[in-house]
Amino acid sequence: MRTLAQTALFVLVARTLGADGYGALISAMALAGIFSFAVMGVSAVLVREGARDPDRLPHLTRDMVRVWLLYMPTLCVVAAITTQLMVGHLLPMSAILAIVVAEVVCATAVDGVGRAYQSRDRVATMGLISSGLILSRLAAFVIIGRFTHWTPATWAFGYLGSSAAYLGLLVLVNKHGHGAAGSDTPMAQAIKASLPFSFSYAAQKVQAEINKPMLARITDASGAGALSAAQRFTDLLLLPALAMLETLAPRVYRAQKPIATAFTFGLVPLATAILGGGALVAAADTVPWILGPSFEVSVPAVVLLAALPAVQVFRWLLSTAMAGLDLHRHFFLVHGTGAVTNVLLVAALAPAFGVSGAVCAAYGTEGMLILIQGWILVQIIRGSGSPSRLVRSLN
Repeated sequence: MRTLAQTALFVLVARTLGADGYGALISAMALAGIFSFAVMGVSAVLVREGARDPDRLPHLTRDMVRVWLLYMPTLCVVAAITTQLMVGHLLPMSAILAIVVAEVVCATAVDGVGRAYQSRDRVATMGLISSGLILSRLAAFVIIGRFTHWTPATWAFGYLGSSAAYLGLLVLVNKHGHGAAGSDTPMAQAIKASLPFSFSYAAQKVQAEINKPMLARITDASGAGALSAAQRFTDLLLLPALAMLETLAPRVYRAQKPIATAFTFGLVPLATAILGGGALVAAADTVPWILGPSFEVSVPAVVLLAALPAVQVFRWLLSTAMAGLDLHRHFFLVHGTGAVTNVLLVAALAPAFGVSGAVCAAYGTEGMLILIQGWILVQIIRGSGSPSRLVRSLN
């Protein structure tokens, strides 16, 4: 449902704004999204620890809310300043602020509610909550578009309004929900437990999203729009595969053999990504027909990106196995290296090769992450017949 709604919204927005307008909008959204880790780190702790000990779920949920409230104001300010500095020439400040609040406040709060259900193995409810946010934005674009002319700036406010309205509805429905219990966990302890996951999420967002605002500055907004359009088509594979991985995660966290569990169940999303990549190559020529002639440059980018979902799924399986083995402290090294590598590769390749250079940078970064995580897991397998024994010795 989320895939279909997100695809429909993407097509409508891209066709309406064109490659240049869509590139300006998506560059601001990409930068703001990097700072949307206010809840992601502690929600990962909620899912992992809650899957292992369901009795702690009310307290873990409360910890998630407290950490989110602490992070949110600072992240909004930093996100607004960074976005203004990077792409302020593309959008007015008021539109940038609207995008920041929608991404940093509304989207993370909705995700937090969904994670509370995921931690209880209610993944269908989590999926519906996530889908509802996209559906609300799609409805706003279609309905309000009858009465106004959408531009990147006006859609920024429509984006915020629909996100805030959906969050308000979700809060009303869940006001007597899981967050009511108190927690005696010190704030510093809750932040420390979530920090590796928060860093990992932020670094992965940098890796995935920084190429668009960098392209907008190095070339122009249309280049960022063309790249984002190609990535949106690969999302048709990534979203279903990611949904499978979200369902898989609690099982891996509870398993006695996290690596074997991750890669046994992970064969299905991996096969989905591989087969879907072939379908993307076959359908690449339809991109200008679907989005408009300004997206012609997206066709070779879609072909180049077709194998990336399979590579990313494999990397996510490695990350899930590491979290299941309580090796999340290594995420500082793994994803910090990934973020820096991607920035350097985009800066080196994009000026000469444009969109194709940014795509090659994505493959280079993913390859680096797979090598690092694979090396860590191989050391565990070689260093001890029992991964849990090695983990205890490392601790």
